[in-house]
Amino acid sequence: MRKRNRELKSVNFEIRKLARCDYYNLLGVTSLASPIEVKQAYKKKAMEYHPDRIPIDATDEEKSKAETNFKLLGEALEILEDEMSKRLYDEGYDKEAIQERMEAAKRSAFNRQHSHHGGCGSHRY
Repeated sequence: MRKRNRELKSVNFEIRKLARCDYYNLLGVTSLASPIEVKQAYKKKAMEYHPDRIPIDATDEEKSKAETNFKLLGEALEILEDEMSKRLYDEGYDKEAIQERMEAAKRSAFNRQHSHHGGCGSHRY
């Protein structure tokens, strides 16, 4: 039963991996891009997809696509600028899974800081 659960989790992971947005392709950079290169690519693409820059005569479909891409650009920047988020993304995690893992890491760090034998101020001099 445990093996089947692991296999199911693995299949679900692969499905989510295939469904996620390719942030590198969206930004036009490689996975080796530095945070500075990612930010430069973001600025360039953001100007292209910014809702205020869409021509007045654009179709609703074109406007919708630009708005979606603009939102995805923000997600790409947020994930690819942060070293840990980028590493998780490169391992195949999608945005939601990355957020879950980042929150879990913050909780774990907080718990470690506050669980040292009585917490702050427990030392007597």
